[in-house]
Amino acid sequence: MTKRDTLEIALKVLGLYLLTVAFDSLIGIAKSSTFFFIPHSADSNEDLIYFIVNSFRTFFYIFGFWLLTFKTDYLTAKLIKTNSENTSPFAIGKADLLQILFSTSGIIITFFSVSELWNALTMSSIWNYNDIPEKNGFLIYLMQIGIPLTKGLIGLTLIFASGGLARLLIQKKK
Repeated sequence: MTKRDTLEIALKVLGLYLLTVAFDSLIGIAKSSTFFFIPHSADSNEDLIYFIVNSFRTFFYIFGFWLLTFKTDYLTAKLIKTNSENTSPFAIGKADLLQILFSTSGIIITFFSVSELWNALTMSSIWNYNDIPEKNGFLIYLMQIGIPLTKGLIGLTLIFASGGLARLLIQKKK
C-alpha cells in the first residue's frame, strides 16, 4: 500500500465520523426548534440563535462528510504531491483494511449511541412539555430518541456490512 492509499482510507473513515457527528448536532436542532412552536416565549431569542448555530454546524459536518468520502481522490492529490510506490511488508489489501476500520468505527459508534440513547431517554422524560402543543411535543420526543437510534443503526450497519461497504467504495474509484 502506498502513502496515497493509506491517506484515502483515513480520509474516508474521518468522513464517516463527521457523518455521525452531524447526526449528533441534529439533537441541538431538535431542542432549539421550540422557537418555531412558541415564538414569543422568554427563551425564543436564545432558541433562535442555537437553531442557527446548530444548523450551520450540521451543514458543516455534512459538507465535510461529502468532501472526505466522495472527493477523496481530489484531496489526496492536493495533500500528497509525490506518491512513493514503496509498499510495506505488511501485506493487507486496501479493501481489507477499510473493512477493519469500518468495523472498528461501527463498534465505537454503537457503543456511544447506547449512552446517548439513555441520556436522551432521561432528558426527554424530565423535559417540560407543558408549553408545547401535544402533537409537537411528541414530535420533539421522537426526534430526541430517533437520533441516537439512527446512530446506533449506522454503527450496526458499519459492523455487519463493512465488507460490502469497503468493496463498494473501492470499486467506485476504479
